[in-house]
Amino acid sequence: MKINPLSAPVRRLHPEILSEIFKYAVHFLPRHALHSVRLSHVCCYWRHLALSTSYLWSFVSLRLEVWKQKGLSEHRSMLDHFLGHSGSAPLSLLIDLPGAMDAASLLRTLVGHAPRWKALSLYLRGDWSYVLPLFRIPDISLPVLEKVEFICNHNYYSFNRNGGPMGEITCFREAPNLTSITLGSWWKLDTVALPWSQLTNLALGTSEAPFHASMSGFLDVLRQCTELVNLELVAWQDEELEEGMVDQVQDLIVLNQLQSLSVSHAPMDAFIFRHLVVPNVNHFTFTPHGDHRSPTYSFTSYLDAFDYFLTRSRCTITIATLNSRYVTYSDITRLFERLSDLQDVRIHLSHRYDESQKSFIEMFGAFEEDWLMPFDHGSTSCLFPSLKRITIHGLRASPHVVDALVSVIRYRCGFVEGNVESPRVRLASASFDETIVSALAPRLQDCIASGLRLCSL
Repeated sequence: MKINPLSAPVRRLHPEILSEIFKYAVHFLPRHALHSVRLSHVCCYWRHLALSTSYLWSFVSLRLEVWKQKGLSEHRSMLDHFLGHSGSAPLSLLIDLPGAMDAASLLRTLVGHAPRWKALSLYLRGDWSYVLPLFRIPDISLPVLEKVEFICNHNYYSFNRNGGPMGEITCFREAPNLTSITLGSWWKLDTVALPWSQLTNLALGTSEAPFHASMSGFLDVLRQCTELVNLELVAWQDEELEEGMVDQVQDLIVLNQLQSLSVSHAPMDAFIFRHLVVPNVNHFTFTPHGDHRSPTYSFTSYLDAFDYFLTRSRCTITIATLNSRYVTYSDITRLFERLSDLQDVRIHLSHRYDESQKSFIEMFGAFEEDWLMPFDHGSTSCLFPSLKRITIHGLRASPHVVDALVSVIRYRCGFVEGNVESPRVRLASASFDETIVSALAPRLQDCIASGLRLCSL
């Protein structure tokens, strides 16, 4: 009897299809270079295909924790393996080797492939000597570089107070396609020459590495970034705002191309709002700064500055994200009252009181009381007449909260009762924590049948 051995379905996939699957597998976790190695260890077929897919080996990660585990020789072998199998593919590099012996030799190897650099993430944690090979990159050697990320810790500040030796590195300023820059922690704005005028994406700080900078330095850089489309500021002020600076800085900073603005934890965010003119911004993300030194917190200064910002810019914000850690539900309502054109609302709640959450949710429904009337509602009967999508993190799955959500969602989907005016735009998507969705789904079957997407976060 002849037996035909069965092969796994994945073995019957066309090589080009499987290669694309491999690309997506490493794309979502590019900082973990060993994922490419693991793919090549599954079977001979996968190994041959993985080794011939240059994209899989184009993510090069040199990290201190890996260095400590494997040592210099194996790290060198791994680097040579990745560079050898990446062919001519553009390279994405992550370098984090503080204090590692002979780390400069690895960087010299990477510098030899500088014409292929597409993205570079460089972390400095006190020891900057190993980045000296960057001094030797000619100004015309980064033709495909699109994105850089520079992060350094507090120790770096000690040798960088007056610009530091790395001010002699000019290759990044001459990179013709460099349009996205992220600077974090204590990396100074003038450390390395950068092409501010051609940037479309600028992030000063990240959630893990808030940026420390003077307000005057930030404004000076921002004036040069005339082509920005996305601006993110996650910052702690490095030095106190000079006395009288608010009065001295009178000029406005006009960013006509800006579409997305994110301001998080910045001590002088009200000051920023008073000096930005962004007529085309449609996506706004805001995490108010909380001053832990003060027993009380006032949101009034933000609202006054934000009103001025909206009036002067005349922008139409359709997407808003708000983290409510330092503000009350009343503050959130007062802010959103000024954004009547919102189509997509994303909120991260931190206050866990049932009654407060219930009242907050009811803000999204029809107005039945005078105190619920919006800031500038015109003739509409709800706060956000154009709302299509809503996402809320942090709701409690209490009966009061669930009941309020059911009422609001049914109203937003057009299932109105009595003489309440139906909203002119139907809710298309609602996303909440999984426990909330489990409680809502059985009670919103008619809304789901009419097209509502109810999603778990």
